[in-house]
Amino acid sequence: MAFRKKHIIIRIILISLTIITIYIAGNLLGERDGEEQDTVKNSRKLTVDVKPIQPAELCSTDARIDFDKNREVYGRYLPLSASNPDYVVYEYSIRNQVYYYRKKEKNNKHKKHPRYFFAANLHNNEEILPQFMQELLRVFEFLGFENVYMSIYENGSTDKTKEMLESFSARLEEYKVQHRLNMENSKRPENSHRIEYLANVRNKALEPYYEFSERKRQRRMFSGDRSMEFDKIIFINDIMFCRNDILELILQSNNNQADITCPMDLDYYDETDSSGNKIPIKTFRDTWVARDIKGDAFRKNIKDITTDSESNKRAEKGLPFQVQCCWNGVVVLNPKPFDNPFDLRFRRSVLNTTECAASECSLFCNDYWRLGFDRVMVVPTVQVPYNTREFKYLERDYVNKLHVDIDKKIEFVEGPKQVLCHPLVKNNTQNPDGPIKWGEYLVDYSNL
Repeated sequence: MAFRKKHIIIRIILISLTIITIYIAGNLLGERDGEEQDTVKNSRKLTVDVKPIQPAELCSTDARIDFDKNREVYGRYLPLSASNPDYVVYEYSIRNQVYYYRKKEKNNKHKKHPRYFFAANLHNNEEILPQFMQELLRVFEFLGFENVYMSIYENGSTDKTKEMLESFSARLEEYKVQHRLNMENSKRPENSHRIEYLANVRNKALEPYYEFSERKRQRRMFSGDRSMEFDKIIFINDIMFCRNDILELILQSNNNQADITCPMDLDYYDETDSSGNKIPIKTFRDTWVARDIKGDAFRKNIKDITTDSESNKRAEKGLPFQVQCCWNGVVVLNPKPFDNPFDLRFRRSVLNTTECAASECSLFCNDYWRLGFDRVMVVPTVQVPYNTREFKYLERDYVNKLHVDIDKKIEFVEGPKQVLCHPLVKNNTQNPDGPIKWGEYLVDYSNL
């Protein structure tokens, strides 16, 4: 009996020691987990809660600040912000002129923050890079550094572009932004076709995306890993812009569920007045690529920019309008056409067919339409030039009283049967050299 009692006591002691050991180990692990959580938290603070990135010089003038404040009224960009808790969806109330939380059904989980793939081609862009890089960082800061990927392809620059991009890469690392900087010394080969070359350059900027897409296809991702999934592709040319220009394009793309969303890119020419003073006149730039919803080319005159009267009315009011094609310096894209089963790539026209030898961007639009991704639009309130001199001219054109309601969506219609094309046929040619003609664009010429 005494032996049995002694045995029970020993068992109680052993169990107690086990419990104490587990408790101590748990506390130690908890402290360690706490340290790791603090490390993660601090790491996130390094990337999110650091001192706000200041705007570039030309994005912090009085006129631009007033313009952006007007844009941001009523929390316009809150739905895109990384500080939007758990990515709660906002809706806009016309009556109350405020954003409010959308009521969720029971057990309805919050959405995850969208992810954005940014791509850029750069060459001899020393002049625009300081603002380009600074404002991109501000875009990333707003969207969340952890929610973006940046891919840059540069080749053949002879100015300070390469070293400036290396500095930019270091800043991206500082903010823990996933990115790839691919810099080469190669130049356009002799006896080459301009569009074939440019298509290849654009594809190089998107190489990381293509790799992610292939990995998704091969099911190499861990369950729940979204690191290779992107909700938007933002492809940027060597333009001058401020943060809210890109945010506005993304916002309008979301609001209209668009497949391709563009700004208006600008050129200026000098007109001499009666006193001999030169006055800069603003015009639309990318008339070679941009096509209105009737398939015709955009006009240089911004006040009468398309052949479609309804589009012109919307443009005059600052409302987005539907088009057949645009690029205009930067595009916000639905990425699905680049994934399986479509696997779209930038290309030149198919040789030995009747396909018009258009720009790689024109053919890109045509391919989107052919694959059923036909919601293409221009946001006229976002205007981007290509150098600092012309960006300064924009200050005269900021319309601070203009606030475009995001609920005034486009009613998309069927596209035109044909589009106008000005072909670039010969090798070693910079500008279109063939006769202007109308042609079908929904045909898969690769299968003819």
